[in-house]
Amino acid sequence: MIEKNDNILGVCETKFYKNMFTINKDYYFRLLDRDEHLLYTLNKKVTIHNVLITSFGLKENECANFFENIVCLEDLFN
Repeated sequence: MIEKNDNILGVCETKFYKNMFTINKDYYFRLLDRDEHLLYTLNKKVTIHNVLITSFGLKENECANFFENIVCLEDLFN
């Protein structure tokens, strides 16, 4: 987690796969539950921004919009 002064909490999820990462519905709902639990335990004025750090990106599907930002290995080395 990355806490910023503007009341935004960056929650980083890291995944290493040989191909693009895909979020299925079960995993999507687990992530939503995690965020809900965080908001319940933290200051209500906090906004969560979810960040995915992954090897080769995120495959687009109906659950892919969960992450505000996606960082690939290529981004880290450029």
